[in-house]
Amino acid sequence: MRRLSALLALAVVLVVALSSHASEPRPGTLALGAKAADPEGGAEWAVRAWHPRAGKGTRFPRRTRIVCLQAGRLAGGRLVRTFADGRERVLEIDDRTTCFGTAGLSREILPAAIERLADDPASPRRLVRTLVAGIAPDEADRVVLAVRGAEQDVPIDAATHSFLAVLDGSVRRADLALRVHAGGRIVEFDFGQGTSGNSLSGAVRRGPEVADPLGGPPFGSLRYAVRSEEQPCLEAGRVIGDEVGAYDATWGSFLDAPTLAHMPPYEDAWAPAGAPLGESGDCGDPERDDVSLRIQRFDDRVAVFQGLAGPDVRALELRGPDGSPYPVALAGEAFVGATPSSGKLNERAALVMTLANGRRRVRRVALGPQDVPTRWDSYTVRRGGRVLRIHWGSGVTPFSGADVKLGRRTATVTIFERFAPTFSDDGWGIFYPQPLLTKCADVVLPRPLGGRRVIAGRPGGAVRRSRPGEPFVANDGCPRMRAGTRLPDAG
Repeated sequence: MRRLSALLALAVVLVVALSSHASEPRPGTLALGAKAADPEGGAEWAVRAWHPRAGKGTRFPRRTRIVCLQAGRLAGGRLVRTFADGRERVLEIDDRTTCFGTAGLSREILPAAIERLADDPASPRRLVRTLVAGIAPDEADRVVLAVRGAEQDVPIDAATHSFLAVLDGSVRRADLALRVHAGGRIVEFDFGQGTSGNSLSGAVRRGPEVADPLGGPPFGSLRYAVRSEEQPCLEAGRVIGDEVGAYDATWGSFLDAPTLAHMPPYEDAWAPAGAPLGESGDCGDPERDDVSLRIQRFDDRVAVFQGLAGPDVRALELRGPDGSPYPVALAGEAFVGATPSSGKLNERAALVMTLANGRRRVRRVALGPQDVPTRWDSYTVRRGGRVLRIHWGSGVTPFSGADVKLGRRTATVTIFERFAPTFSDDGWGIFYPQPLLTKCADVVLPRPLGGRRVIAGRPGGAVRRSRPGEPFVANDGCPRMRAGTRLPDAG
């Protein structure tokens, strides 16, 4: 429930992935905001901020003003990121962009984005800058940043309400605390202590480490416990400069783990951000002969398996989507492994456990969307028996296709819905309420129904003809698909 409430809070306060161009600027709102000197001299850094245009079919929360920002160095009037070999990459709209609601100050949602930048994105050796960029709430009059206990005021740009601090790359997330003064209220975000009711119990220790099967930086893990639950947790990430955290290889952008406060996500795919302590890690005691398993993505090529193994588990093997074995590092009860993964439709992998008694158990998991048979309850015969309109109730998962087997006396109809895997692109677990929706679909039969009796395929159940006046009986808005075909893979 903690994960669910936190994600719902994010949905209310932040605008994330509202459309494919969630952060497109509203005309006349794009402007340079707060600026900061570089610790080693040279071109200064700046924030670019704007109010986004809501995407088609999207509406921002009422009474919430949305502002987006990105931070980079100023070069020839452009905003860029520079790398150790002298290359510059221009920041286009949506590149390293974060968006915030500015209507009020919340203790749950950090109004800033933190990035630590590597010297060379492809072959990172060390971290060279730490950026703290944000948008102060409308009523804010002061922002104070503490770095290893030393406080400094960060100026707020009057026009855009943005603020920016550029620090040496050795400054870790846990070294930082941000205090916002707004309308007589003071809210502090302390990354060393946590802000969502949880804090560390004892020390953070390095866990097992495993190589990237595709040759990128290795994957490491951290073990810790949450004070409110006193349960062991494991959080995985790339190893950059001997630190573990989320990493975006396109921009050399890193955030060291564990994350102790909600971080706003970035609009451009893989982000150094995530849910806070106790939500981002794999916590809980597994059964003796099983594992507590979490799967996470740090880019679009690799899926990382992490978790804790029960005391009866002696060895682990990871079988990738192609059936090939991939490495798993098991140290005590903690494990981490990685397999190549595209996240395509129906992609799956398996974690094989060897138990103390010599037996093996297999956990098969989805790495991409899955088409799952769903129970349906009634139907209408249409177009002279060439189309069946199927009716059912379920959650927000979309209709993805139907299979029909025409026998001599029966027509067996199986309806499929498309389920996402249990994690999102940035590694967060997907937990959301499932309202019961009334649905329909028109299934085009390979041959007319004739006198055949219609029955349900997997998972079975009784079905009947729809009665006049029931939902969708006269509705022509149902999706239409030929039997045996599937919704295209959006990935």
